Amino acid sequence: RDDLVAGLIAHGHRHAHAVASEQDLTRLVRDEAKPGDMVVCLGAGTISAWANALPERLRAAE
Repeated sequence: RDDLVAGLIAHGHRHAHAVASEQDLTRLVRDEAKPGDMVVCLGAGTISAWANALPERLRAAE
């Protein structure tokens, strides 16, 4: 995971992050993303469920 993020950053994607939990993902997007930004979730396993739940989790965090 950390190697993937390092590779993304090395190739110009300076805002790539790894997150360890759904709560961390919600917090990161809430704190860093601005209107119009695109959030790309890449991984295997639970990331699909986290990404699908993200809009509702962000609304609940407001």
